[in-house]
Amino acid sequence: MQPAVIAAFNSFWKNTEGVQDDFIAMWTHIASQYADDPGVAGYDLFNEPLYGSLLPPIRFDRDYLQPFYQSLIGSIQSRDANHICFFEPTGAVGAGIPCRMTAMNLPNTVYAPHNYAMIPNVFHVYYGNEATIDFIVGAAQHEAERLQVPMWIGEWALFDVTTTNADLYMRDITDLMDEYLAGWCYWVYAKDDNAGLLDPEGNEKEWLLDIVSRTYPQRICGFPMSFSFDVDTARFEMSWSENPQAAGPSVVFIPFQRHYPDGFTVSCSDPKGTWSYTWDDDKNLLMIYADRALPSHSLVIERQ
Repeated sequence: MQPAVIAAFNSFWKNTEGVQDDFIAMWTHIASQYADDPGVAGYDLFNEPLYGSLLPPIRFDRDYLQPFYQSLIGSIQSRDANHICFFEPTGAVGAGIPCRMTAMNLPNTVYAPHNYAMIPNVFHVYYGNEATIDFIVGAAQHEAERLQVPMWIGEWALFDVTTTNADLYMRDITDLMDEYLAGWCYWVYAKDDNAGLLDPEGNEKEWLLDIVSRTYPQRICGFPMSFSFDVDTARFEMSWSENPQAAGPSVVFIPFQRHYPDGFTVSCSDPKGTWSYTWDDDKNLLMIYADRALPSHSLVIERQ
């Protein structure tokens, strides 16, 4: 909110002295360099864009932010059509302000808002009211549907781990993102006394990693219907329906050393003998080969 920061954002959105053109040119150069790199998933184009003084937000989203993304993504995809372009709404969306952009109809794009519920992160209290989280995640999901693109939560955390009921908050938000079938990235992998996954000496924060290091589907050979993970029992459930155009196995990441020290069992709703799985011990990946003749499937992973 500093005047100099607001002025800088205003200059960027108004393309003063071609600063936005230079920004797009740099991203286009980067895309040219990494177009064929299999180690790159995609490009997160702009972290928490701020509207400066270009209010109201609906005017900013439609008159400045969306045209910027359309120009930027178009330029990137002229050099690299292989990777995903992750576009973020204004940073205030992470606290519950609605996004006013409209569908851009651009291929290979993902809506990537952040999630920082105001009451737990500003006032440092959480009393199990999931509505404070659901309000943001649910709204983001509806916005992604309106924008006609997938959703990925590009950042979320609890700023202060001394927050009242921090453990409950972390459990509730991860469960809720599973409920919405949302991919996400935790903020941040760092050494600190707060949101970092490591303490200042570099030791893992076990209680935190037990929650965020979860069994989850990396790839689903079909249409995902639901998945969930119970932190206490390590029970994972997933269901999906068939997609004739999909190929290959469904892939589930299993942090077995953390949650399944004595091994795990896998069961499937498909009849015995019609499905199988393989386990990659090096990558912690379970590959499931379902009976493609059936319309839907469900899978359960439990501790041995």
